[in-house]
Amino acid sequence: MNQLANLSQGKSKMSFPVWLVMLVDVFLVNAGFALAFLFRFGWQVPEENLQAYLQILPYISLITLAIFAGVGLYEVKRSAYSHVARLIAVGVALTFMTTMAMAFWQREFAFPRSVFVVAPLFQLAALNLWRSLTLRLERKWHGRKRLLIVGADQDVKRLLPKVLSLPTGWVDVACVYPPEAMDEIHHALLSVDAVLLTEEVPPAGRREILIKCFELGCEVFVIPDLYEVLLKKSLTNKIGDTPIIEVPEIFVPPLALFIKHSLDFVFALIGLIVSLPVFLVIGLFAKVTFSGPVFYTQERVGKEGKIFTVFKFRTMVVDAEKSDGPVLACENDPRITPMGRFLRRTRLDELPQLYNVLRGEMSLVGPRPERPEFVRQFLEKIPEYRHRYLVRPGITGLAQVRSQYSTTVEDKLRYDLNYIVNYSLLLDLRILMETVPTVFSKEAAAGCREISETDDIFRRFSNADSKTMKL
Repeated sequence: MNQLANLSQGKSKMSFPVWLVMLVDVFLVNAGFALAFLFRFGWQVPEENLQAYLQILPYISLITLAIFAGVGLYEVKRSAYSHVARLIAVGVALTFMTTMAMAFWQREFAFPRSVFVVAPLFQLAALNLWRSLTLRLERKWHGRKRLLIVGADQDVKRLLPKVLSLPTGWVDVACVYPPEAMDEIHHALLSVDAVLLTEEVPPAGRREILIKCFELGCEVFVIPDLYEVLLKKSLTNKIGDTPIIEVPEIFVPPLALFIKHSLDFVFALIGLIVSLPVFLVIGLFAKVTFSGPVFYTQERVGKEGKIFTVFKFRTMVVDAEKSDGPVLACENDPRITPMGRFLRRTRLDELPQLYNVLRGEMSLVGPRPERPEFVRQFLEKIPEYRHRYLVRPGITGLAQVRSQYSTTVEDKLRYDLNYIVNYSLLLDLRILMETVPTVFSKEAAAGCREISETDDIFRRFSNADSKTMKL
């Protein structure tokens, strides 16, 4: 989720507590099993079948909480209902598979298979009704929030599409000011509920706005500078009696790396074996629908800047870069084949990279590998980009589950640096779980595009004498 999607209480603090949402989720999942038993047996449920369910009920509850938290169902405030419904579907599917495995492991063969099949239908219906109710009530409680954006022209134009793409009813852009218009900003703070500061707002300006927001009870959202991301885990220390901030070295402990790489190898091997039928189907369709090799190889930059060859299913026509050279793909790119569009949207084009993981060139989770030509350009513009290469690149990563194809290099780098400084195996597991709903998200697969409404709003803002915009 992007930061703006979590714009919440503002001056109204009423909200559903997470613990209540979690309790109701667990209750509804178990209620789904109870209804499935009634559907299968009526009111005369055989004792042995009921006992088989009661035996694993505590495990079902814990599994539900772990999976729902892993896919991000407890971080969906101010989200579109379609996004929440997609997460619910993935959460119920993973709970279904895990519960079946748990019943088999516990040797609870009296647990009816028909109940396993029917229960997810009741669970989906109940959970969707419950989450729809919570979203509606929170929207009614909080109302539409008036947002002030403070930033330079280029930053505002980049952010406007993201603000305007938020679900209708949550946020209104009330006004936009450049960082130097401090008098106007102070006046505007009296009539807004939340403030978004871009990275171009100088430290002194940020401090002044933050103090005023604290006084007025406005929410504040700050886009961090790239080095501020690295400072997140800084330690407070002292020299003599002078307090200082100590920035620890950015590295992943050797034992954690050994465990990560061992798990990468095991799961990549299993993944390749299980996905062999998918490889065959894609290969057959590729040969029928377009000419050229099924697989596509390309040089990418790996850990410590080492070049390696990445494997993908071909999604573009042969010699796609013959005339223009290396160019990032955009939405409706004519070079992408019809089947390639499907492979990109479902991320199936990345499946052959399991072989790169098996060879030790990539991990399952990490910053996405980029082409040398683009890396050189990014390093010239953003020196902090080199920090991405402290770890192996990954098939999926924090930037992939929290952003889109069209997200800027700087924003993706923020996610990548955040992943590195906060690395843990639990974080890897969470990213893998969040990858599942991301695969089915049209928003995440969106390429670069122009938004006419954004251009119109920005034009009105840019042409205004006072550098402000009223909607």
